[in-house]
Amino acid sequence: MKKLLALLPLIGAFALAGCGGEKGNEEGGTTGGEKLAYSEDQVKAKVKELETDGYEISCEINATDMEKTTYIIGVKDEYRWADTGSSKMMAKPVTGGLQTYDWDEDENIYKKSSLIPSNYSESYMSIFDNYGAFLYEAAHYNDIGDFTKIRETTFVGRTAIEYKCVFDAPSYGKGSYDLIIDKHTGITLKWAGSATDYRTNETSSGSYEVKSFKTGADVEIPAHEK
Repeated sequence: MKKLLALLPLIGAFALAGCGGEKGNEEGGTTGGEKLAYSEDQVKAKVKELETDGYEISCEINATDMEKTTYIIGVKDEYRWADTGSSKMMAKPVTGGLQTYDWDEDENIYKKSSLIPSNYSESYMSIFDNYGAFLYEAAHYNDIGDFTKIRETTFVGRTAIEYKCVFDAPSYGKGSYDLIIDKHTGITLKWAGSATDYRTNETSSGSYEVKSFKTGADVEIPAHEK
């Protein structure tokens, strides 16, 4: 995770210095200079809309010198849950505040834990937002406007668009990243990048890929204490 987190701002710095898209290809790619369909705020609004009927999205994260990690985030009927592989948490707004739940490994169920007072609920809920930050990753760089649209495709059952960005900034380094964006929400379904830092001559690579994208009736709230 450390390598991947280090890679993201590095690529962002390169891109801000000048991200040049590749020329079109036989699959219908165009020259660079395009922007994505949604800003970060618009993607967040679309994710908020999904909460009405519920969603659960799982994502696999991989990077140089780290083991693969799976994140799961979900929302349904006001319940919100997250599984980072090493920890699990769930919460639901109730009268007087926020009911939290801890995962019981022995019984494989979420059990009631602390009741967070209303004035601290927003701060606690921000933890879930942090776990779901990968949903908005591509939109962080939307203002650059130097993506190359490769093709429209289908990914985890979702209509999507594939993009590419190649960059070379003399003061920083060179690299590239590939993106697959959900066409209807702007959610980042796949991000894969590599970069070489000219200052240290180190190369890092990282990726995350949505493995499951459930909405509505397909979403099941994890087993929990009533």
